Amino acid sequence: MSIKGLLKRTAAAALALLMLAAGSVSLRAAYAEPSSEPDDGQIQDQAAPVTLDADRIIVQRALRLAFLGQEQGRASWTPRYSFLACNSDKSYSAGQAEFSMPYSRSALFNTTEFVGQQQYIGWVDADSGATPSYAYTIANFLRCANTPGSAFDRAARAAVAANAKWGALLGSDCSAFLSYAWQIPHMTTFMFTSDAVDWNICRIVPATKGHESRYSNSDLLALEPGDAMVCANVSGRDEHGNPLYRGHCVIITDITLDANGKPIFVDTVEEIAPRAIAKHRTAEEFLKYANKLPSSGAYYKFYRLISKSHLKLELEITLDPAGGDPIPESESVKLVFARDAQGNIALYDEVISFAPTRAGAEFIGWGLYENGDDIIAPGTPIELLFDHTLYARWR
Repeated sequence: MSIKGLLKRTAAAALALLMLAAGSVSLRAAYAEPSSEPDDGQIQDQAAPVTLDADRIIVQRALRLAFLGQEQGRASWTPRYSFLACNSDKSYSAGQAEFSMPYSRSALFNTTEFVGQQQYIGWVDADSGATPSYAYTIANFLRCANTPGSAFDRAARAAVAANAKWGALLGSDCSAFLSYAWQIPHMTTFMFTSDAVDWNICRIVPATKGHESRYSNSDLLALEPGDAMVCANVSGRDEHGNPLYRGHCVIITDITLDANGKPIFVDTVEEIAPRAIAKHRTAEEFLKYANKLPSSGAYYKFYRLISKSHLKLELEITLDPAGGDPIPESESVKLVFARDAQGNIALYDEVISFAPTRAGAEFIGWGLYENGDDIIAPGTPIELLFDHTLYARWR
C-alpha cells in the first residue's frame, strides 16, 4: 500500500472512530459534506468537514449525472411518448417518471431536422466556463424534456412515428461518462486503454498491474475514489478487416473496509444502457465482476488520472422568484465552479447579485429553503455540493 493510501485510510479510520462507526470504515467518510436540509431535531452522524480534493471532484461529477444533479431521486422527467433508447432495448414509457438519464447522445439528431442538436451534457471548459453549441446543462435537459413542443419533445415524437428502433432519442456512452467525470476530451474505451496512456492522461494503478483477471482484496486496497476500471475488447472487424472495439468503464466512488481493514463493499457509478447508475456491491461481488473475461479474452484494468490540477466541480444553482416576476432564462440557472482541485471554495456572491421584482413587495435577498426565512449574506461559501435552488425572500 502506498504512503498516500495508508494516510488516507488512517485518516478515514480515525474519522470513523469519531463518528462511532460500528465495525466498518468508508473511505468517503473523509469527504464529508454538510447537510442540505434544516435540522429536524433527529440525531445524525456528523463528520468533521474536510477540504474537497481532486478525487472527490471526480466522484461528485459522476454522481451529478447519475442523479440529475440532485440528491438521489430529487429530480425527474416524464416522457410524453413511448420510445426506445439509443443502442439499447430499454423502453421509455409515456407518463412514467424517469429519475436518471444516459450521458446522452442520439443518432436521431444526426439524420433528421434536428441535426447538430446532440444532447451531450456537461462539456464545460474548466477555465473559461464556455460551452460548445451542443452542450446541455442538466437543468436545460430537464427543462427541454419536460416542455411540450421543445426540440427534445418533437424528436421523441419523430422517433415514435418512424418506429426508430435503431436508436430513438437517448443513448448510452460509458466512455463519454468517464471523460466527463475526469473533465477531459471525449475518449473511447480503446483510447483509455491504449492512446490515453501514451498521451499521459492516465496510467494503470501500479499495485494492480499484472493481476488482471485475478484481482484480490489487496488490489482493492490500492484503489482511490475517482479511479476507473476499463476494458476494451474486440467485438468484430470492419469491412477492411480492422478490429472493432467495444468495452466498458466503471468509476470507483467508495470502498468500505471492516474493522480489520479488509474491503467489504465497493461503490461505483457507471453507464449501463440506458442510464448512468450507482451500484453497491460486496467486495466479493465486485471482484467477480472485475475478474470476468469477455468472450474475446480481454480483461479489466484499473486506471488513475495522472494530472488532476485542472479539475473543477461545476454546479447549477436555480433561482426561484417565489411569487415574483418570472426570471429571464439567461439568469434563472447559474453555472458556477463550486470547488477546484486546490480546495478553493466559490462564494454565492455572483449568484445572489440578481434582484427579481414583485408588485407591492420589496426583495430582501435569497435563501436556501423554500419555506424558510434565512438570507444568504455576501461572502457566504457554497457548501452544498450538488445542484440546488435559491428562493427569493420578500417583505
